[in-house]
Amino acid sequence: MVKMTVQNEPNKSTIPSKGLRDDLIHKVELSKTLPEIPNDPKLLEVSCIGLDALSEVTFNKLIYVSKQELFMENHLGIFVDLVDTSIFEKNKNDEEMNPIDAYLLEDEIDESKQNQNKSGHNISVPWMRKAEYIASDYNRHGASLKHKAHRLVEKNVGEAEQYLNIENRIEGIEKTFEDISISIDKHPSSKDIYMVEELDIFPDYENWKIPFVHVNFDRNPFNDDEKELYEEFTNCSMLRGNTDEEGLQYCEFLVPKESDLPKVKYDIEKGRKNTPFDATPFECIKEYNWNIKSKTNDDVSEQKEYFLSERNGKIYFNEMDTSVNLKYKVNKTKDGKDIKRKKKEYKLMLIDPTNDEQEMMYIRDNELLNPYSRDDQEVNDEESN
Repeated sequence: MVKMTVQNEPNKSTIPSKGLRDDLIHKVELSKTLPEIPNDPKLLEVSCIGLDALSEVTFNKLIYVSKQELFMENHLGIFVDLVDTSIFEKNKNDEEMNPIDAYLLEDEIDESKQNQNKSGHNISVPWMRKAEYIASDYNRHGASLKHKAHRLVEKNVGEAEQYLNIENRIEGIEKTFEDISISIDKHPSSKDIYMVEELDIFPDYENWKIPFVHVNFDRNPFNDDEKELYEEFTNCSMLRGNTDEEGLQYCEFLVPKESDLPKVKYDIEKGRKNTPFDATPFECIKEYNWNIKSKTNDDVSEQKEYFLSERNGKIYFNEMDTSVNLKYKVNKTKDGKDIKRKKKEYKLMLIDPTNDEQEMMYIRDNELLNPYSRDDQEVNDEESN
């Protein structure tokens, strides 16, 4: 028979002693007593520091192996306050924040919105030179975004490899301010072309709300005996869409009578509105088959068309939204016999724009003054859905 006993007291040899221990003794040097940073740090440009104060740093293997977040010890006698806690204390008596500071404290916009904003800057306009991107990665956008005329000028001047270091980039930036003050009297490549007059060019803020159409005729719509009044007839003419008996669309070219030209010209220049009793008769002189091509703002690859107008000693540019190609319509039967064209007359009058037209003009004006407001509205609609 075996007698079993239970020990109520633990074995003293397994309990560590509470006396002195022969361990490494080290004083606490770093302790976290600062509050958390409420915002992500932002990089600000310091214009007062010259290039002489900067030096190039060459990294070696030792630096990569011994990388530390903070290389500073308190016992060296150098105390650097990385965070000023007084800045984060809110004072109720403070004035309103500066708009520039408020913009810097805004949250970063998402990448999708940035891409929408960048798409408008990637449009290549042949007669309008893009702002030159001066940086170490100056060709990051690629040469395809530049018009061939711009690339030809760069090739002739030989400035393709001028921004390889920081000194050349600074010289290039300073040169842009010097070149703009030099007047250009002669063409750089064509000796027979010289400057006659220099005018400022601006967007056509007054007429941008009106959609313009570029019309191409395959032949002269007027007869030879009407060449003297060609320009006056053209300025007062109108195009009207219609449908024939087979349901095919075509275009009618309408012009007023020669006796009514002064009245129509006066109404257009003065903006005079007509009444049904004061309508002007227009006659259809030609019929055309038309091909309409509209340009959308979302299609960046589409080449946009512009035209220039002169007013009050300044040049204004506007955009052509739609292009119409007109091909003369021959009225013939299936057997090839000519059909005598019926004489058509219409009475047209100038009226105020409708509500839909006014809304369309407001949208076009807003796109010129606030080009990114439409993208912001689309993003807000997507977030609400």
